[in-house]
Amino acid sequence: MNTQRTAVKYWGFALAINIFVSLIGYFIHYKWDEGKTKNEIKLRALKEEWPQLKVKFHSVIEDFDQKAKEGVLSSNDLDALFTLQKEWVLFSSNHRGVYFPDSFEIMEDVDSRLTSHHGAMLWEESVALERAAKNIYPTNPEQASAIAESIDLMKQALEKQRFINDNYPDHEYSNYARFANLEAWIFSKEAYPIEQKLHSAIEDAQIHLQNENWKNAIEASQKVIDLQIELNDEFPNAPQANINTIIAYEDLIQESKAQLLYQESLAHEAKGKTYWVAEKNSLAQDHFHEALALQNQINVMHSQSPRASSNRSTRLSSSLQTIRSRELLDKIRKMDQELDLFLSVNMLDKAEYKIEDLVTALQSLRNDFPLAEDTPENIIQKVEFMRQNLPNLPGIWEDFSNLLRDAQLHGNLRITNFVTQSLYEKIMPINPSRIQNPARPVDSVSFDDVTIFLQRLNWATDSHPRLPKSNETGTIAPDGSGILQEWIEPDLNRNHALVFKHGQNENSVEERDEFSRNRSLSFRLVIPSDSHNFPIQN
Repeated sequence: MNTQRTAVKYWGFALAINIFVSLIGYFIHYKWDEGKTKNEIKLRALKEEWPQLKVKFHSVIEDFDQKAKEGVLSSNDLDALFTLQKEWVLFSSNHRGVYFPDSFEIMEDVDSRLTSHHGAMLWEESVALERAAKNIYPTNPEQASAIAESIDLMKQALEKQRFINDNYPDHEYSNYARFANLEAWIFSKEAYPIEQKLHSAIEDAQIHLQNENWKNAIEASQKVIDLQIELNDEFPNAPQANINTIIAYEDLIQESKAQLLYQESLAHEAKGKTYWVAEKNSLAQDHFHEALALQNQINVMHSQSPRASSNRSTRLSSSLQTIRSRELLDKIRKMDQELDLFLSVNMLDKAEYKIEDLVTALQSLRNDFPLAEDTPENIIQKVEFMRQNLPNLPGIWEDFSNLLRDAQLHGNLRITNFVTQSLYEKIMPINPSRIQNPARPVDSVSFDDVTIFLQRLNWATDSHPRLPKSNETGTIAPDGSGILQEWIEPDLNRNHALVFKHGQNENSVEERDEFSRNRSLSFRLVIPSDSHNFPIQN
């Protein structure tokens, strides 16, 4: 049994070896025949097909050269060379790995002739197409069909120049600048309809700007920007494509908006002034507030505009605060009248309280309305003076009463003697006199000093004092004081202060500087007879 099994195993192994050897033999025989067939094909291509093709190539090249020499080349002759190129590509791809003698030289001859003559021919055709396109381009832009035909011819010229540049980059007619010019011409003509709309929008915008019609100018300028953006997007290489127009008209829009806001602000300011004059404070405030808000908007959002002005904002703020301060100002003026009343009846305690009330009210005016125009400077100075000199008022009234008691009547006026040092020192409170004596006339006072004295004396007495005029001085008797000159009220026609000189034989009037001083120079007062409002001291 074991012997039979061993025999079967050996027979199976022998059969497998026999089959394997048979397969190897078959494969070797197949490959031998395949190699033999390929070699036969290569030999046939080298001995039969290539010589025939080479003869054809030489014939076509010789014929091409002859026609080139005679100057009768046509596009058909170039097509023949292109056909040779295609045949060679097909032939060489079918016989890869086979070297065909003279093939490189022959195909180089074909390529050189194509490069030289085809590039030149394409260039001539492109130039002819360019010339034709420009010749038929209509002078009337409404002839759409002629424009389309012209653009189509120029595109053909462009494509031929593109072919030269791409395929014959070393050719003398390879010209990238010409390509760019042709392309720009096409873009410019294709962009013409948008360009016409753009020019029309620019004209409209300029007219509105000249007429200061700012609202329409904004709309027209926005149209210019939209059309320029459209042109830039569709024809980025057209000569008309640019960013500067967009920037310029964006600036014009901003300026027009500023001008529009300024017009509105002016209108509100004018209405505010009208209501202000009519003392309709609430309405005046509303309009000045709106005018200020619009001006501030210009200053912030359109700071480069000529209409941006911090000075105008300050002026409008001042007007607005002036209107708002009216109520407080009326209160202050009423308090000032009450102060005069208390002083006239010698109620100094109540006058003192009223002065403190005025100080508080004036402080509120300065703090709450710092830009208000109607600042009562006279009341401010008066309150400050009265606050410091309230204890001196009885003495001031006494000296002034004595001066009035000896005054000369001149119609409805009283002309006093020279102001005493005592009264002057209580008012100013200094005494510039060379020889100090309270009962003597004050001397060495400038016109500027006298002006301040008159104002302060009026605050203390409500007597409306002034200097004598030249025809009110009369004569003065020598009193041993040495006063021979006095300040008088200036002429309206003169720019300098005036001094009246009392001479022995003749009087005269001289111009003096308002700050000049002299020991013989003093002043007298002219008081209306019924003009005083203070308790006369007996």
